[in-house]
Amino acid sequence: GGGDGIAYPISPTGLAQSIALTPTGKIVLAGSGPRPTPPGGIVYEGFCVAVLNADGTVDATFSGDGVLNFEPSSVIVAGNYERAIGVAVTPAGQFLVGGTSLGSGFDVGGAYFGPFRSATLVRLNADGTFDAALDGDGIALHTNQLLGLDAANAAALQQDGKIVLAGS
Repeated sequence: GGGDGIAYPISPTGLAQSIALTPTGKIVLAGSGPRPTPPGGIVYEGFCVAVLNADGTVDATFSGDGVLNFEPSSVIVAGNYERAIGVAVTPAGQFLVGGTSLGSGFDVGGAYFGPFRSATLVRLNADGTFDAALDGDGIALHTNQLLGLDAANAAALQQDGKIVLAGS
């Protein structure tokens, strides 16, 4: 961005875990970043996706400022560090972002179990909006409620258009 070959689009405390290139040469970074206004003063990290132009400048057509911080799950607890680990670009120019987030727990006979770690897939449009064609809101969580230790470590798109998440 500044002519030195170094760009810092996410934040000083953000962490990029994956990178992908669009057919037009834009650079897509996925990782974690601090939420701008943590509810109730709770410190936690959510998914962060940033898009740069080929010259390293921030792409303001993505999310208005080139960076999208969001919490994939509705579970907010202290120490909740949700991270995007993998990113892939679809032929339609959408971004598939895979990672780990906290999914809801469940109640059995009055005993609450959870929250659980969930393998998470998010599909974003090129402008940074969520693609509601994926699970109704652009976010799909998978939690094995027996163990609750699911995590996605990579996201890829097969030639036939099928989405692949790899992890545990």
